[in-house]
Amino acid sequence: MKPKAFLIITAILLLSATASVLDPTAKYLSEAYAQKSKTLKEWVICREKLEAMVDKEDIKTPGFEAAVLQICGKRPVKMAKTGPDLPKADLPFKIDCSKLDSARQSVCKSYIAKTRDEIYPHLREITGTSLSNCYDAVYYKIVPSSPRAGAGGLTNRNRITYDQRYSVDLDHPYDVHELLHSISQCNGALDEHIFHGAIMNAVFVRLGRKPAYDKDSSSENKNRLIKAVETSGGSDLHNKCRAILSEQMAILYFDLGEEAIQKLYRSTISPHPVSQPNKQLVNVWGPSAARVQALLEILKREYKYSFSVPGCGY
Repeated sequence: MKPKAFLIITAILLLSATASVLDPTAKYLSEAYAQKSKTLKEWVICREKLEAMVDKEDIKTPGFEAAVLQICGKRPVKMAKTGPDLPKADLPFKIDCSKLDSARQSVCKSYIAKTRDEIYPHLREITGTSLSNCYDAVYYKIVPSSPRAGAGGLTNRNRITYDQRYSVDLDHPYDVHELLHSISQCNGALDEHIFHGAIMNAVFVRLGRKPAYDKDSSSENKNRLIKAVETSGGSDLHNKCRAILSEQMAILYFDLGEEAIQKLYRSTISPHPVSQPNKQLVNVWGPSAARVQALLEILKREYKYSFSVPGCGY
């Protein structure tokens, strides 16, 4: 540890009205101060460590932002770009907000533009799928309430219907979630939210936001669900097994990185597993069992990673 760097870091935090700092991770932060963040992911991790050291109300202070700048450096990349690195959308995106108050129309235009220009190019790159291979356009419809009981959004191939509370009314008004469903329905990849946490994390970090799912919460949820599997059956068992695999993919985003998530997702498109799915995997997953089997095999073969949940067939 460099004492000078540690003193500077401590002084910055204390002067930033962050008096709740008790035990800073001195080694990490001194290295971050000396090197600054070279990649966006490093910068996000550095900022999260600082956020964990202070009270939530302190995070909103200008002093905290000054501390982030001094310790983590400037954010390495700006908001998502199109152009040579991320080609523009290859099909039209259209939106119908006729059911909403007229005052929301301008927000609808911004929502569809951001989804088309900033989100879709990232999802296309991550999934390897161009929606123009399946559809003539993507059609959004925003409605005042849930399109179906318990659902904030619904996707039927290239037609997406959203409750306004989960779309245009969000602090970051653009769509990742339902658009990923549309992509998976196009390419035939394993869906059922299995990759949503991991891929949303990748997109959010690319945009300079915090990951949508954090590793600790996903680990806690996974462990809780594994215990519950022992007393579950039928559709409840399927839902828990699906959620376990989803949380596991979110964890693997942190353990293996975005490139691995890309490869894992793509392995479930037209899968060719070496072994036949076991009986329990078929019982739980039905027609998706081969996709799950292919995913488990590539995890073990290429990443030396496996986990055991016999009740789910894993």
